[in-house]
Order: sequence, then C-alpha cells, then structure tokens
Amino acid sequence: MLDDSVAERYAEAFFSVAGEHEKEDIWKEQLSNIVTTVSKIPFLDKIMKYPFALKSEKRDIFTKVFSSQVDQQVLNFIYLIIDHDRGAYLNLIYEKYAECIRKSRRILLAEITSAKELSSYEQTRLISSISRREGRAVEASFKIDPSLIGGVVVKIEGKIIDGSLKKSLKDLADSFVKADFSAFSDSEELLEDEFLPKEENLSESEEEIEFLPEKENLSESEEEIEFLPEDEVLPKEEISIEEENSKTKLKTVQDEPVKKSKKKKHKKSKQ
Repeated sequence: MLDDSVAERYAEAFFSVAGEHEKEDIWKEQLSNIVTTVSKIPFLDKIMKYPFALKSEKRDIFTKVFSSQVDQQVLNFIYLIIDHDRGAYLNLIYEKYAECIRKSRRILLAEITSAKELSSYEQTRLISSISRREGRAVEASFKIDPSLIGGVVVKIEGKIIDGSLKKSLKDLADSFVKADFSAFSDSEELLEDEFLPKEENLSESEEEIEFLPEKENLSESEEEIEFLPEDEVLPKEEISIEEENSKTKLKTVQDEPVKKSKKKKHKKSKQ
C-alpha cells in the first residue's frame, strides 16, 4: 500500500517550485499528460514501476518520449521520482499536487457519480449548483454507475450528498419497515373523514325534496283521476249526493233561459 505522506512531500516540493515560476497550472497540465500517457502504455507503466530496471535507461526512455512535450523542470521532477524509486507513486503524486493547487485557491474537489453520462450543460449546471451551496469554487470529476438507476451522488471532501434514485427508493423502503402503524387503529374512521364526501346538514323539507320525484302541475280533475283507483264502486250515499247535485245544476240551467226570455218580452210590451 502506498504511503500518502510520501506522495505529499514530493507534491508540495513540486508545487513550491511551480509557484516560484508562476507555472502551477501549466505544470499541472504537463504532469497530467505524463501520467495519462504512462497509464495508457503498458510498457512505460511497467518500466516506471519496475524497481530493478536501470535508472539511466528509465531516464533515457522518458526523455525520448516527453522532452518535446513538457518543460525541462517537469522532466527533472520525473528524473527525481525515478532516482528515488518512487515510480509507483506517480499517479498519487499528481493527485496531491492538484490538491495543493486547490487548497491554495480554496477550490473544492467534487467527485460526481451519475447513472448515465451527463451532457456538458448538465455538468456545468451541477457544478454551479454545488458552488452556490458550498460558497466556494468547485473542481469536479465525473464517473458513471448504472446501479444508481437515476440521479447523482456527490462526494466533497469526505461528505457525501446522495441524490440518487437508488438511495431514494432505499429510504422509502426503510420508512415502511420502521413505520408505526398503531396510529391507524381507527383506519375506518380515518378513511371516512379523509376520502368520503362530507354530508351537508339539510332540513327535513330539503331532504324530502331531494329524493322525491318532482310533481307536475296538474288540474284538479287530473289530480283526482291520478290518485283514485280504477273501477271503484262509490257508496250509495255519495251517489245520491252526486245525483242531487246534478239535478240541482240541471234545474238551474233550465231556469235561467226562461228568466231571460221573460225580460225580453217585457221590453217589447213597453215599446
């Protein structure tokens, strides 16, 4: 296992020299180029980490590959690492050097892991959001983890902000497991209060009107016909009363024309 303190000593020494030349960012980019190239070429990676290879041969190889790409001070720093058999520390030294730059400028390093690759626009928005939240500039690295399902996980200096869908589903499942359902002993009443429509306080007349069919405006005769049963035999008393009434009506109707005719004759006699 590599010792972080060893890498920190080399990184701090290199950062000090870079500061004197005001080339912190330039040398960071050049050192990053060396680290990336070595990791991509197995032969260079093996030579750098193999402790029994001749140091002079290692120097010659790195000179041929990188002399035209980096400043001489950066190449001298690589020679120093080779001479002290610290080739296995190359990646870690670079990380510690970048950390020195961030600390000097109060820049936060955010490791952002998402379920799928984020667009440049999404990356920029996310970095801006983290920067506003923390009140400092942010330098971010991005990774992909499909197991997150959705959302992102942000790691900032040991703090983890888990906004993934996987975490949300886990929290939801945990909440169901830990939930206390004793409060729902009166579940029927709760359902009635929350979900069933509330009954309005209606007067007796309103309740009757609501449920009875509306009455049509009928004449008196139609109303009597509607409610009387068919083929009903009336009692004799009622029949006699109706006969008397009909006779009285007939008599009245017969008498009236006679009276009128008398009046007419009387008028003629006067003439």
